[in-house]
Amino acid sequence: MSVERPLEQRPGPHTAPRYAALVGAAALAASLAIAGLLAADARTPVLRGFDTVLTGAMSGPHDSLFTVVSTIVQAGIGGPPGLVAPLLLAGYLLVCRRWWSALYTFLTCVVADVLVVLPLKSAVDRPRPADPWTLVDGGSFPSAHAYSAAAIAVVLGVVAAGGAGRLRWWLFGAGFTVLVIWTGVWLHSNWPSDAVAGALGGAGAALLLWRVLSPLLRREEVGRPADRR
Repeated sequence: MSVERPLEQRPGPHTAPRYAALVGAAALAASLAIAGLLAADARTPVLRGFDTVLTGAMSGPHDSLFTVVSTIVQAGIGGPPGLVAPLLLAGYLLVCRRWWSALYTFLTCVVADVLVVLPLKSAVDRPRPADPWTLVDGGSFPSAHAYSAAAIAVVLGVVAAGGAGRLRWWLFGAGFTVLVIWTGVWLHSNWPSDAVAGALGGAGAALLLWRVLSPLLRREEVGRPADRR
């Protein structure tokens, strides 16, 4: 005979599973490992050689609809415009009095973005591919666009869905992240390894912060009216 646990003890839809911290740490470690390989492989560039071959395979033609779509995707997900969606989401959550979900969104998509991406850009200082087809600034590693895409995909799955809904959202988010990676490489704004490292960093930071803030998110979930869960 099973004993039903009280509501406050049951895992809620926003409760992070135990593997979230492990997967998140592994993703961040993989991003740092790529940075280490790039830094240590200056004379015998395995990763750099792979990047050159793959980027060269996307040398054109660039006068196509896909280039237009790529430019729109890159403009919308990076730089100041890329902060609009996370800030709007955080603002919406505040209006709904979901304080901890709003904090989680802000920490993952804004604060962690600065603390993860900018130091790595400064440390690696990798030049971007020659002749990019879009406006670029700063170093190429890691891709801030890919970080933002992966981070917001994980965050939306956490704060907006649960169970099977979260899995469906994350599958969609993974596809969107791949699109962002592809468009960045197509426009020669990032090397492939830079984009992959950025996505790993974004997903890793989002999963780790989900696990850290899980008790607060769970408390928020228990305190919400049943018709708003």
